[in-house]
Amino acid sequence: MDEGYFKTEYRCDSYNNILEYARSYKWPTERRKDRGFQSIKFPSTLMDNDPILKYLKNNAVECAITRLSPRVFFKVHVDSRRNCGLHLCLHHDHSHTFFLMEKEYTSSKFVEPIYEPGYYYLLDVTKPHGVINCSEEFRYNGFFTLNSEKNINETKELLGEVIGNDVLKDIDE
Repeated sequence: MDEGYFKTEYRCDSYNNILEYARSYKWPTERRKDRGFQSIKFPSTLMDNDPILKYLKNNAVECAITRLSPRVFFKVHVDSRRNCGLHLCLHHDHSHTFFLMEKEYTSSKFVEPIYEPGYYYLLDVTKPHGVINCSEEFRYNGFFTLNSEKNINETKELLGEVIGNDVLKDIDE
């Protein structure tokens, strides 16, 4: 888990419905300050058909769908308002999240989660990370915060209590 992320072995069966909702949503005109990144509140009506989403609906501090414009680089940063994020991958190839292995921003080795649509990923957002959307299409993601203070291990434990530890798997196992 030194890489800063891990993938659950649980696949959200309704992710295609969520993706279709995100694609058909009337997103506001992008403002300069958005810089290619926008988010909307995750609709509660889409959270009833999946056990993780149902739990998040009632217990998460934040539930959103994010959209990153085509051909946009979201700069390297560290989240200041939370320690761990839970993402539901709604996108396909040509969009990359990366974690720097060193705190040197100019030149650094990095690791990249290999995302699969429909799966949940826990991310240690206290580590420097960023996103590059190399695609000509928008990149959509389910974006959740279970508890702002809990680190990635504590969040994994909490999630394991909800959905069972058998569906939580470290990426390097």
